[in-house]
Amino acid sequence: MSFPLWRMAAIEESRFAQIVDKLKESVGVPITGRVQDVVELTGKTYGLTQNEQDGVLNYLIQGGDLSLYGLSNAVTRASQDIESYDRATDLEAIGWKVATMPSAQWREINA
Repeated sequence: MSFPLWRMAAIEESRFAQIVDKLKESVGVPITGRVQDVVELTGKTYGLTQNEQDGVLNYLIQGGDLSLYGLSNAVTRASQDIESYDRATDLEAIGWKVATMPSAQWREINA
């Protein structure tokens, strides 16, 4: 089934708006737990190595944004330090998962 170009553009614009809204939500969600613990629990939840967790913590502190959004950005920034393209791509995906994790999961990590 083929969609007309104008319909595809409307779908893509709608999806883009949903993504932006999700990211905006994560900006307003502060890290209230001990930052090192939040990074460690995030790492365990999403399978980050200790070196990757150390990078995330470093970029989170450097960025100064102690929110769910800041944590997500720290994960994606840490991906740039990974030599393996496949693993770096995995971290990019994990960054999105972090930004959009269910609130119940975030409450557990952010305790």
